[in-house]
Amino acid sequence: MAAPVGSLDPIGDVYRTKVGREATEPMREDIRLLGAILGDTVREQSGEEVFDLVERARVESFRVRRSEIDRAQLAEMFDGLDIHQAIPVIRAFSHFALLANVAEDIHRERRRAVHVAAGEPPQDSTLAATYRKLDAAGLSADTVAAGLSGALVSPVITAHPTETRRRTIFDTQNHITRLMRLRLHGQAETEDGMSVETELRRQILTLWQTALIRLSRLKVADEIESGLRYYPAAFFEVIPKVNAAVRDALRSRWPGADLLERPIVRPGSWIGGDRDGNPNVTAEVVRLATGSAAYTALTHYFDELVALEQELSMSARLVPTDAALAELAAACSEPARADEPYRRALRVVRGRLTATAAAVLDRTPEHVLDLGLPPYRSAAELLADLDVVDASLREHGSALLADDRLARLRGSVDAFGFHLCGLDMRQNSETHQQVVAELLAWAGVHPDYASLPEERRVELLA
Repeated sequence: MAAPVGSLDPIGDVYRTKVGREATEPMREDIRLLGAILGDTVREQSGEEVFDLVERARVESFRVRRSEIDRAQLAEMFDGLDIHQAIPVIRAFSHFALLANVAEDIHRERRRAVHVAAGEPPQDSTLAATYRKLDAAGLSADTVAAGLSGALVSPVITAHPTETRRRTIFDTQNHITRLMRLRLHGQAETEDGMSVETELRRQILTLWQTALIRLSRLKVADEIESGLRYYPAAFFEVIPKVNAAVRDALRSRWPGADLLERPIVRPGSWIGGDRDGNPNVTAEVVRLATGSAAYTALTHYFDELVALEQELSMSARLVPTDAALAELAAACSEPARADEPYRRALRVVRGRLTATAAAVLDRTPEHVLDLGLPPYRSAAELLADLDVVDASLREHGSALLADDRLARLRGSVDAFGFHLCGLDMRQNSETHQQVVAELLAWAGVHPDYASLPEERRVELLA
């Protein structure tokens, strides 16, 4: 399926100017490459007749774009297609749209890098430009802090009734994105020494041979799992990075100001909590949703702690540590690591997290380490231990190490805690009223909340 210039126009009229076409030429090259590979795949897998039909649909659609024919004429050309002929055409264009979106995402990364390298002023959508406007308006650090103290950006995942894309398609799209990112940085081979283009062909072949949608509707448990896949795919990396960028930009604009006590971006979810009109969302489903979320968070922390143990191999014979780190590491007395205080400290953290997992989860994550230590009572306690490791690294000339994986893990614990995300509970208002009344009566706050007038209820709850 060849991809002509302008066959897809993801950024609108910018194509129609010389400057715009020059700026978007790399994206159009990516679209042509992906479209050509898809076309080769269609021809090889479904035959020349199907390929010609797809090509005809593409060419004639482009004629509609140029106003050479209208939509009615286009529809008439394909009016005689039976379902078996139409399905490959629909699938080809569905895949092409997905691949073009990948190319557009890669191009955004490319343009951001060009913008920064050119030393151009921050774009309006950036944090730097926003803070510059606040500063120009004469706002003090205290005023900004007051405004941000109640701010919350919460990307809330919900199970949309029309979302039928399978996880296999999702994962394949992500793999193609990673491969295109390698091309963006001039790499012709993967880490395994495979040709990037060959691997692209392999992934697009997989895409073509995989059904786009399931044959059955997702159950709530499936929706919960589908929603959680976004965390290892993106949220664990992006959300701490955004929160760190908010803090860093504030400090660069107002040095020394500690404006944020908590992360601005914290995720949420409706999946497993939307009970209004859905009898399938039971108390057991709520337990499944919250338990699965906690499992996802703790699994990520275990993975990162194991990686940190490998990375922070500093010897006490070569690098000093502070007293707080030594105290933390003392709970791990493994002789083989006697002169590796950071590794021992991180194993203590992993040991306590293991006890936490045993207390709150109904399944065991990988990389647990039973040292017989007490569990963390809160994510704040875990963060405090990680802060001890961070402070010792910085105190003894290892800020570069502290700013890498450890900083990302601290940002994750700060943003996700042990619960991962807030679960929005949506329920009929009468049921809410009944539950609140029972809770207030049980707590001795009021014996009959439901009988109160609206004004009195608001006053009581406030």
